[in-house]
Amino acid sequence: MTTTSKSEIFAWGAKYETGIPEVDQQHKKLVGLINSLARMQAEQEDSGELLKVFDELADYAIYHFKTEEDLMQRYQIDAEFEASHVKSHVLFVQQALDARVAANDNPGEVTGKALTFLTRWLISHILGTDMRMAKEILALESGMPPAEARNQAVAYMADSNEILLKAMNEIYDSLAARTQDFWHANHLLQREIEIRKQTENELRKLSRAVEFSPVSIIITDAGGLIEYVNPKFTEVTGYRLPEVKGETPRILKSGETRDDIYQQLWTTISRGHEWVGEFHNRKKNGELFWEKASISPIADSNGFITHYLGMLEDITEDKQAEDKLQQYHVQLAESLSELRSQAKDLTLLNQMNELLQTCLTEEEAYRVFALKAAEMELGAGGALAIVSHKGRFLETVARWGKDVHILDVFDIDSCWAMRRGQRHEVPDPSKDMACEHFQERPTSGYMGLPLIVRGEALGLLHIHAAPGCSPDRKMRLTQLSVTVGEALTLALSNIRLREALREQATHDALTGLFNRRYLDETLEREILRASREKKPFAAAMLDIDHFKKFNDTHGHEAGDRVLTEVSLCIRASLRQSDIAYRYGGEEILIVMPASEAGEAAKRMVEIAARLQNLNIAWGDKVLPAITISAGIASMPQHGTSSEAVLRAADQALYAAKQAGRNRVCIAE
Repeated sequence: MTTTSKSEIFAWGAKYETGIPEVDQQHKKLVGLINSLARMQAEQEDSGELLKVFDELADYAIYHFKTEEDLMQRYQIDAEFEASHVKSHVLFVQQALDARVAANDNPGEVTGKALTFLTRWLISHILGTDMRMAKEILALESGMPPAEARNQAVAYMADSNEILLKAMNEIYDSLAARTQDFWHANHLLQREIEIRKQTENELRKLSRAVEFSPVSIIITDAGGLIEYVNPKFTEVTGYRLPEVKGETPRILKSGETRDDIYQQLWTTISRGHEWVGEFHNRKKNGELFWEKASISPIADSNGFITHYLGMLEDITEDKQAEDKLQQYHVQLAESLSELRSQAKDLTLLNQMNELLQTCLTEEEAYRVFALKAAEMELGAGGALAIVSHKGRFLETVARWGKDVHILDVFDIDSCWAMRRGQRHEVPDPSKDMACEHFQERPTSGYMGLPLIVRGEALGLLHIHAAPGCSPDRKMRLTQLSVTVGEALTLALSNIRLREALREQATHDALTGLFNRRYLDETLEREILRASREKKPFAAAMLDIDHFKKFNDTHGHEAGDRVLTEVSLCIRASLRQSDIAYRYGGEEILIVMPASEAGEAAKRMVEIAARLQNLNIAWGDKVLPAITISAGIASMPQHGTSSEAVLRAADQALYAAKQAGRNRVCIAE
């Protein structure tokens, strides 16, 4: 404890130290000058010496204030705070100079008034603005961000009132102790009373500030029992002071705040430090709310903690706004993910469309579709089934994913989607109308999508949904499935159309055999292949005997019937590698790759026998038996070009006719 003489009114102590040595030394100098004024007044020294001290005080104050202002500019202290600080400096210097001038006439009375102002001002200056400035500068020097340093300094100021009041009380005690030594004791006593009234006013203002604080304030004793709560606390929580006095803040506990947060709180404040954090508390009416809390210990002059001060701000609306923002971020992330998925689906869909449009056969289209369906994750799995066997059955031609237990071949009527001619969804196969075309009943939902073009059913797109599929995901899957189904339907329809056009362009409409156009496209190719592979190649040119006479006797329609039946018999008799063409009229050309002339002749004899055994009904009668004449030529025996081989086969046919028909001749 610092001891002072009765002539000193300002006892310097550790509580006035800011932590900045240069500033503390200058403060001590100013305090020393004020104490000199007090001593000289008490000892009634010469007024000339008193004026010198006033001059020195004003000059040194200017020097000191210059130091502080340089520090504030160097560390870029808040401009508003700096301006207020500078204004306070000007006020101090002006008061010191005014007191010096007035002291010429009445040094005793003027000095007393000046001491009151200068002392109060300097205490407030050191413990208030200078202490905040120092705390902020020291925090900045430690590396703390400017905003955090400023907030910490402001928070410190919120807790400095008690220190300020203690300092003021020490000054007042000092003034009271030396009252009997001052001039005009009654005047000084009145002055002391006035100062005390001002202090009471300050305390009253402080009390009003607490009462009308926009944040909840709670004061507990060292054991945590509540001694005081302000009206804002009651407004927020619903608890009045009589209801909580003597209770602990646990009365607000909701169970939503983690236990380790309370442990951290008590560890921090019991060591004399401020704790800042958040609570999820419960009001008197049971409503949950969020609070941001700043809890600080209050110590007595010996450093023992006597109370705890809590300042709590209701941040429920902020938390709700944060939650909404978080939900928005989640929704945005989901939307972005959905957009990426849609972009991926669109890319794969375009790739699938492009590949499907270049497929030459339906089998190629099936393979492409199965591959792309798996890539675009079209459900958890699925299958494509195509209508076959005169529209009575569906044949599964493609699958993707796992656990797709659809039958390889099944009746159209076993599928609800095909029966109804529209999309059929089964969210739960155990409860809903499930189809009967499975090896095992599905355990998750599925969808059947019929592929229909111009009223004709082409097939079925069957898609399994993943277990636990969300409504949004299910909607996207449905939309994607419909789009994929439309693309697949169009592709299959186009392939079938191309096949039909190709059939028309390459086949004879009456007999179903390849036509002369297709012969021109393929014969030379077959001969080149045989030549390249060094294999034989045979061609048989055949003609129906007496066909003109047959037409004249039975009519052209009967003749067409004969041509059709002959063509069907020939096609049924060919190997897979053989090709039959309608060469013209009743003439038919059969190309036999990898066959010698003798082998070809033997096969033609067999075909002629089958044709002769045909029973062709026309009307109510059976047409006469059919005989043919045929000429055989081969490569390289009869030539190495298509023209040479055909010419030789035609000559052999002519020879067969000349020899009496109903026979097979090999070219010479």
